[in-house]
Parts: sequence; structure tokens; C-alpha cells
Amino acid sequence: MLLANSVLMVFGWYTVIAVFALHFTNDLRFTVAAVGLALAIRQFAQQGLDIFGGFFGDRFGYRTAIALGCWVRVVGFLGMGFARTTPQLFCATFIAGFGGMFFDATGSAALAVCTAPEQRSRIFSLQATLGNVAAALGPLVGVAIYKSYGFQPVTFLAAAIFIWIGTETVLWLPAGIERANAAAQSRPLSFGQVMHAIRVRPAYVRLILLLIGFWALNGQITLTVPLVAERLGGKNGVAMLLGLNAFLAIPLQYPLVRWLDRHMARMRVLALSMLLSGMGLVLIFLASTFAWQLVGISITTIGSLAISPLTSAITAQVAPPRAAGAFYGFSALAIGLGGLGQIVGGSVFDAQRVHHLPWLMAACIAVVTLGVTYALAKAPAPTATPVYTPAPENDIAAQSGIVPAPAR
Repeated sequence: MLLANSVLMVFGWYTVIAVFALHFTNDLRFTVAAVGLALAIRQFAQQGLDIFGGFFGDRFGYRTAIALGCWVRVVGFLGMGFARTTPQLFCATFIAGFGGMFFDATGSAALAVCTAPEQRSRIFSLQATLGNVAAALGPLVGVAIYKSYGFQPVTFLAAAIFIWIGTETVLWLPAGIERANAAAQSRPLSFGQVMHAIRVRPAYVRLILLLIGFWALNGQITLTVPLVAERLGGKNGVAMLLGLNAFLAIPLQYPLVRWLDRHMARMRVLALSMLLSGMGLVLIFLASTFAWQLVGISITTIGSLAISPLTSAITAQVAPPRAAGAFYGFSALAIGLGGLGQIVGGSVFDAQRVHHLPWLMAACIAVVTLGVTYALAKAPAPTATPVYTPAPENDIAAQSGIVPAPAR
């Protein structure tokens, strides 16, 4: 049920996002920076505030949070379809992201608490693989509808999908799924206790902050990459590029992540992933032919395969059972703050076009890639047992799942 929800959510989102930048920059003549800001608003409203959605799910139930989030997102999609000014667009993207805040972390937490610890990296890889199938089909459907009927019908289709997801979640997802783990049967942690549990896991906090760089670059795939792809390959080229990004991941993600998780340290895998992803993006922006852009997106895709599954597995490893939703919300902060990269990327892309500097985007991407890759390679791996820090509140350490230091 949860995997099916995830697939439908990804499909609905990618039908819209594949043509989002094209519609607002080409049809309505918005600047790329304005569209980038709109996408950043959506991303921060969802992943940046995800910790609150996850906390809501821990408190009031994952089923309630998922259904509520889906129905709120419907309003956001309809708003995008009718938006004609930048304030209207910003409002619509915020509502879409605010809805995602409720179902994003809670869906991951629900999947984690229903899965044995040794199976989690494989299950999250399977989820990502199925999501890539949806991400491959979504742009094809979205571009086909957009070319024939315009942008509004695309948003109507996405809204209908999320109405269905919210409804079937209420009807069929079991209540109390957040208590599937026996350790989560007792009263949920307060928000202060959750934040304390996060603070005493410094290696985990450092990892999430470093991944902001990855998601800042990854956001270019939905903003500036379609614009450079259209220049060399037309609208069909946009669908082909985004489709290849997803289709490549379908056969590769599950076996590759499983093999890497067995044979390489996770932090090393994440550093290598960052390096490959950035190299592929640099190639896309420097390419003089569409064929080289396809090579670039292939490298970027292969590089990014392990990021989400390993981050989810690490989060499940370090999170206290009674705060799984909130921890998944905190991990999504990297994606939310990475959305600022869309504002910067849009501004840099505008400057590149105005000042005729074809190398500017590639240079900025290369600098971020090398810096984050080096930091990930040097960072310590998060562990399930954090460094002990005495808690000022009443036994917060025990309530947070924090293991105290052994008696000396």
C-alpha cells in the first residue's frame, strides 16, 4: 500500500514538473529566476518544514497525515493551473509544498517501522526503483498533454491522482501503523525531546547539512536542465532527457545500491555519488549537442542512485522509534534548503544568457561538487549509538532513545 502510494505520488508530480518551467517561462514569460524561486518555495514548504509534518504523524497517526497532505496538495496543483502572476504562482507552489510536508516524512517513517532493520536499504531501494518507473512515465504523459491541450489539463490530472491517493489511504491503510514497532507503543516524544535527540547525533546532523549541496544541484534537473535541453533537443528532447534520467535508474538502482551497501562504506558511497552527479551536470551545461547532454544525464543519474536509499536507511538506523517521522522530516531538511539552489541556479542561468557566459553554470556546479565531495569523504559515519550528552529535562536521554555512557 505504501509503495503504491509512493509510485502514484511520483507520477503525479512528474507530469507537472516536466512542463512547469516551460509553461511559465515560455508561455507566460516569467524569468527563470522567478520560476526557480517558485520551485524553491515549494521545496522548502515541503522538505524544509518536513520535521513538523513528521512530528504531526508521530502524534496523530501516519494515515491521517498522509491523507491530509494529499488533499492539501490538490489545492496547490489547481492553483498552479490557474496562476497568471508571480504572487499567484508562489502561493500555489507553497500550498503544494505544505501538503507534501504532511505525507513526505510520514510515508518514509511508515515504511521504516513496517520493515525489518536488515531489509531497509533494500526496501528503500525498491521504493526508489518503482518511483523511477513513475518518474520516467510522468514526463512523457505530461509533455504529451501539454503539447496537445496546454498546462491546465496536466495540473487537473495530477490533482485527480492526489484526490485518489488521499481517499484510498483513508479507506485502506490500517490505523495505528506508526505503532507497528513494539518500541513505539508508548507516548510519543515532545518536540523538545525530538530536537534534543537530533542534537546529540552530531555526525548525522553533519551529513544532512552536507547533503544540502547535492540537492541544490539536483534541483537543476527540474529547472535549468529542461531549458538547456529544449535549446538542443526541443520539447521532445526535454521529455527524453527527463525520461532517460528515470529509465536508467529502473534496472540499476536496486542491484547497485544493494551491492554498494555490502561492499563500500556508506559515507564513501555518498561522496562518490556527489562527484558523479556533479560531473554529469557540468557536461550537460557544456554540451554542444543533445547526444552529449544524454551522456551527461546518464552520469548524473548513476551518481544519484544511492543518495536517497542510503540516507533513508541511515535515518532509520539512528532515529528513536517514537520519533521516526520527525527524524525523516529532519533528513528532508537537506532537500528543503537545497531548494535555495533553484533560486541561485535560476539567477545564474539568467546571468549566463544576458552576459553570454556559456561556462558560468558549469563552473558554479563544479565548485559545489568538489567542495561537498571532499567534505563527505572526510565526514564521520553516523552511528546508532550517539555521543552521550546529559539532558537537562527529566530523563530526556532515556525517553529519546539515547544510550547513556557506560559506568566507569
